[in-house]
Amino acid sequence: MALSKSPGFLLILITQFVAQNLGTEQKHNCKFPNEWRGSFFLGGSRDSFTIDTQKFGTAGFCYRVQDRLQYTLYKRPEKCFQCLKIWERHENVIQYKLSECVSKAEHKDGVCNIAEETPFETLLKLDGPNTPCPFTGAFNFTYKKEGKECSTPTSEVVKCMSEAQSLLKFEVCPDDVKQETGDTVFYNTIIGLEGDTQETLTCKATWQSDLDEKETYMIGTLDYRYKRPDEERVRCFMVKETKRGLQVAQSSDATCYNNLDSSLNGFRTMKLNKIVENEEPNCIFPEWALEMGALYSFSFSSKYEFSDDGFVLSLSNYSSVSKKSHELSRTICVTEKESSENYVKMVTKVIANCDQMYKCVRMLKRTENILEIQEGSPTNYENSACSDEHFDEKLMIYTTLFREDLLAQPCPVNGIHNVTDLDLDGHSDICEKNGFTNINIKCGGTDIIEFYKECPNAKKLNIIEITSSSIYHCLGGWQQHIPMSEVPNPYARNGDSYLANNYFNRAGGSNLFISDEEADAVSEGGENVTIGYIVAMRQASSPEKVDQQKRICFIYMVANVRGVGDIYSWTVDKTACLRNIRPGHMARQRFNTTVLETCGASTFLPQDQIRWALFLLFFFKLANTMIL
Repeated sequence: MALSKSPGFLLILITQFVAQNLGTEQKHNCKFPNEWRGSFFLGGSRDSFTIDTQKFGTAGFCYRVQDRLQYTLYKRPEKCFQCLKIWERHENVIQYKLSECVSKAEHKDGVCNIAEETPFETLLKLDGPNTPCPFTGAFNFTYKKEGKECSTPTSEVVKCMSEAQSLLKFEVCPDDVKQETGDTVFYNTIIGLEGDTQETLTCKATWQSDLDEKETYMIGTLDYRYKRPDEERVRCFMVKETKRGLQVAQSSDATCYNNLDSSLNGFRTMKLNKIVENEEPNCIFPEWALEMGALYSFSFSSKYEFSDDGFVLSLSNYSSVSKKSHELSRTICVTEKESSENYVKMVTKVIANCDQMYKCVRMLKRTENILEIQEGSPTNYENSACSDEHFDEKLMIYTTLFREDLLAQPCPVNGIHNVTDLDLDGHSDICEKNGFTNINIKCGGTDIIEFYKECPNAKKLNIIEITSSSIYHCLGGWQQHIPMSEVPNPYARNGDSYLANNYFNRAGGSNLFISDEEADAVSEGGENVTIGYIVAMRQASSPEKVDQQKRICFIYMVANVRGVGDIYSWTVDKTACLRNIRPGHMARQRFNTTVLETCGASTFLPQDQIRWALFLLFFFKLANTMIL
């Protein structure tokens, strides 16, 4: 009752409480440096350790700055003070020691009593950038764990793509266990290894030991093929280079002090001996490929780059918006199997992260700006990479690559084409909204393909006129001549190779394009057919939208049919220049054309003569009317 009647007294009590409890840690304008702030991993702690302006994780609040690396913390609700000492080891690592927490009466400013045997606590930024390991390359090693040594067979350190990673391949060693039954002694051989025989080491930080300048601390993660919690992944190491090789010791947990005293004394110790590798590859990628510079996939989602010396081909994820890339793998030429002026076949070694496999690769120059590659299935054995088991040229997918700033090039075919049939996602009317009746290739410009529609205009008494048009620019093209018998038959039932999974199979449509009966009518002089590919880009509606235009591939087949002439069958794909197909069949967008006129021809075709006759008739009628 007395308090309720004395609001001034109550205000005084509240002010004193705030001053004593909330404001204590904020005295002396105590703040931690900006570069320390963030979330850290701390071994043995379930939660992340957060440092902000005044809070140092669960240790307490900043009370006084003694110097840049020494602070007095105030810990509540214990209401005690303790000294904090900091060691900045690396951008990803802070180590610290704490004194015992003392009451205000026992606390003395400037005095920091931390017991000498107090271990370092290590804070690690797991999301920080990786750092190069103290050792890189390939090594053989032996290891000892909990006093048990495994020297035969030797284990292996595999070089990874990044200097911040190494793959540790542990050989499993026999362990003879002695058992006695009466007067008989048995030796049971037990072969076992905790965890996985392969561990990927990722280095997060390194720093020099305070006790031995020749020893280096390293902290990182050890990852198996299955995911584990961070407490089981993070390990600390000590590394020392000796005349006999590298000596490495590992801690037993996520701290840097449990079972880790030196590079010779740890939970697990390893002796590494460098494997001398031949730095010079046996072959390099062809000069014509190197001259193209950086190459991009059809969708601009992948980027390929050759090293300056031509030894390595790097593959990266790529964003055409941000222009940023992330390396995925490196391919090194091992042995050249075949080569010609614009072609090479080779055995390569592919390194992806820490995995290494062999692949057979074919590389073909299509134009000065476009090349294609075929990659076989991966294998552990170099000698079998290009065998039929791992590489079949007829089945391997082609990857089309080209320069980023691909300029327009002359189209490989020309003429005014009349569309006889089409099927665009199930729509077959040439006068529909997205249909077209004619294609003008090169006649309006050497690099231009124009699709236009000449149909009756119902609003103008069905007068024939061009009602729509779209223009594409050729970026490069090439042709191949093959026997008609080698063209895949999409309707065959004898198991012929045909990649039907790449296509939209709609009921019907087999009568739209050149049939097997018509193929039999191919003239003797035209037993070979032409299969061609045109990489093109649609003309942008405005200059600022040029970079947004996607590439497409026009795939066509030209067959000379007796009594008809050249028939063009076309398939359009927005993802690749597809193979193992019969152009004009089983595709989402396909059409058939015949050539009305080649570019530069001056003769009138029948339809042109009819139009000219109708014009003259109309003119004479108009003239007679005016005379009368």
